Amino acid sequence: MDIGQRLKEAREEKGITLEYLQETTKIQKRYLAAIEEENFQILPGKFYAKAFIKEYANAVGLDADELIASFEDSPPDEEAEEPTEYTRIKQSRADYQEPRNTASILPKITVILLILAIIILAWVFYQKTASDEGGDKIKNDDNNEVIRTPSSDSDDEVTEDDDEDSSKEDEDSESTKKEDEDKDEDDADEEPSFEVKEEGSGSRPESIVEVKNVKDDKLHIKLESDGESWVTVKTANNELYSESLTKDASPKEIDVEDEKEIDFVVGNATQLDITINDKEFKYPIDPDQKVFQKIKLVVK
Repeated sequence: MDIGQRLKEAREEKGITLEYLQETTKIQKRYLAAIEEENFQILPGKFYAKAFIKEYANAVGLDADELIASFEDSPPDEEAEEPTEYTRIKQSRADYQEPRNTASILPKITVILLILAIIILAWVFYQKTASDEGGDKIKNDDNNEVIRTPSSDSDDEVTEDDDEDSSKEDEDSESTKKEDEDKDEDDADEEPSFEVKEEGSGSRPESIVEVKNVKDDKLHIKLESDGESWVTVKTANNELYSESLTKDASPKEIDVEDEKEIDFVVGNATQLDITINDKEFKYPIDPDQKVFQKIKLVVK
């Protein structure tokens, strides 16, 4: 019996409608109908076809592995191998900003400039007054002239105080600068870093990425989908997650400890964002070019 016919008969025996099956499996009704008719070429690709057959079989109580094996033995459909390219369009916030009214800003700029001019004039007048009062006034009885002599002692004293204050400020500035540099170095050490060691190629690229600065060999993985994307996360001995992640089910958080290699299989990379230890993970290949990607994360 064909795969689609077996699934359809099992569904009808259980009295399950395609609408109810769509709600439970989160697979669109048109894809479920296409599977029953074995019209696999309209599915996004062979990866999705196997995933949908697995979900359908589990929902109606059939052996998913047996059906997938039958599907694997069927002649390949070259047109269905390449995943459908999706493009996620994100509009910039700048597209929604209203143009600034420069006419309303000009009066404010004028007032600010006027205030600054007044402050500068007041400062110059104050400096001139302070300079005139800095010397000792000596009155000449013969011609009533006023002669001013510089007050050297006062100037020397001020200069010494200024030197001490300046030296202290320099020391404080150097100390603050060193503390900021140490803090920046500590923050940089705590953040993980990613380095692409091998970039995959072909229609199903497999890439290798090294992650460094992992504290205590602990990884906190967060998966967030803007739409719908099949994603699998597994280690050498354990499958941590394998589902079709939707926006409503996001985010999905996974903790991994003492593992040196983690494998990711992403069916629609344009819809899935990955964060590792609170740092955004960038795909080795542009998702707009390759929506399907396999990534091996090697912890150093």
